[in-house]
Amino acid sequence: MRKLESDLYMARVTIIELTGPKFEKVLYPRADFNEPGAVYTWFRDAVEKVLELADVITVGNEKYSEERAICPLCRAEAQNFYKHGPGFTYPEGLRRHLHGTHRSAQCPVTEAAHELAISNRERQEQRGW
Repeated sequence: MRKLESDLYMARVTIIELTGPKFEKVLYPRADFNEPGAVYTWFRDAVEKVLELADVITVGNEKYSEERAICPLCRAEAQNFYKHGPGFTYPEGLRRHLHGTHRSAQCPVTEAAHELAISNRERQEQRGW
């Protein structure tokens, strides 16, 4: 069982490292989640930083235009018949993808980062930190 847990931990770390240095700094969870709700606060802030770093494009014409962004982590785009361009609407559509809310499939990279943070917090609790 410990071997599987170790392998899962390393897989999550690898996923985060594959995003490159710019995003790795944002997504690698810190080691000390001492306060209640600290993991949630960290994750929310990390998603907001990813949004700031996303490449945003404007699509449309003079009458109608919108900002959109392809997920900078997993390169996913919205799976919507009515979409008006590449990527997700920015910022809300991309935010939903990164969090996995509002029936959006969660970005596998932010999912790995969030799960890694949760496991770090659980390890701290087991050790009494």
